[in-house]
Amino acid sequence: MGATSVFNLPIALFPDIAPPSVQVTAFYPGANAEVVARSVAVPIEEAVNGVENMTYMTSNSK
Repeated sequence: MGATSVFNLPIALFPDIAPPSVQVTAFYPGANAEVVARSVAVPIEEAVNGVENMTYMTSNSK
């Protein structure tokens, strides 16, 4: 019955699903948080910033 209703249910009535999530992890041995933020995090954030339909982005440098 569920398979049959999929074809008859308008797309507007489909339940909302969570958007995909992407996690990037980088290691920079010997660098402090400021160096990692400047040389790794910022370039990645700038490259990812233009992704279509992206709702939010967080960043953390340790």
